[in-house]
Amino acid sequence: MSHAENCARTLSVEGIAVVELEGDIDVHTAPVFRDALEQAIDAGALRIVVDFAKVTFMDSTGLGVLVGSERRLRPLGGSLAVACTGRIGRLLEMTGLDHVFTLYASREEALRAERDGGDAAAVPPIPLDTSGKPHSSRRTA
Repeated sequence: MSHAENCARTLSVEGIAVVELEGDIDVHTAPVFRDALEQAIDAGALRIVVDFAKVTFMDSTGLGVLVGSERRLRPLGGSLAVACTGRIGRLLEMTGLDHVFTLYASREEALRAERDGGDAAAVPPIPLDTSGKPHSSRRTA
C-alpha cells in the first residue's frame, strides 16, 4: 500500500462521520481524501468533521477537495467542520476559508459542537485590517 492510500480514514462517532487525515494532502493524496468524503456523503452522512491534526502539508488540491465537499453537503442541509491548528489553520485563514468552514482547535471540540448543533468552541478568525489583509501585531521601527 502506498502512502496515498493511507492518508485518510473514515470513522463514525455518535452518528457523525470523521475523516482523519495524515501526512501531506497534495496532488497525489487528494483523490483519497476526496473519495473518503464522497463515500461518507454517499452513505448518508450530513455532519462531517475533517481532522487535520496529523497533516503536515496541504496544497491547493486539498483545499479544492474541502470546498467541493462543502458545496455538495450544503444543499443537502449538511455541515462540514474542520479540526485544525498550526499550519493548516493558518492556511485556511490566509485563503479566507475560515469564513467558509467553522474551525475548531481539536476533533473533540468539533464533535461536541456538531452534537450540540452550534459552533461555540470555534476558533475565532484572524483579525483583518481595513485592506482585508491579516492584521499583524508586530510593529516596525
